[in-house]
Amino acid sequence: MKITLNGTEYQLHFGVGFVRALDKIHSVDVGGIEYGTGVNMTYMKLQGSNPYILFQTLQAALIGEYDLAEEDFDKWVDSLESDKAYTSFFKELLTNLEKQRQTGTLISNYKKTLKDLEKQAESQAKTPTEQ
Repeated sequence: MKITLNGTEYQLHFGVGFVRALDKIHSVDVGGIEYGTGVNMTYMKLQGSNPYILFQTLQAALIGEYDLAEEDFDKWVDSLESDKAYTSFFKELLTNLEKQRQTGTLISNYKKTLKDLEKQAESQAKTPTEQ
């Protein structure tokens, strides 16, 4: 997946550096041990087409190649020809995250966990509560 910034085309990278950068932004502390949740939180937040999470995602995907500043990001977003182009970019990004080697497994596990939690919630909703 590529993006053009200031007239130059850049390849977005979704490898270990990408995961590490997002984990620095999003993590949870469980019993004194910090767990990175960057890819999962980013994936979840990208579902809502939030521009700031898109900025953070692109920043992480461009590490080492381009230091994305908010001003450059704003210009890029404003350069998109329509709302459809904007939302299509989110969809393409989500699809890429699902397919990449370093992020695909994380997202697959995240989706499985969500599905298991939904089943558990449905099961509890069907069970009459004791009074």
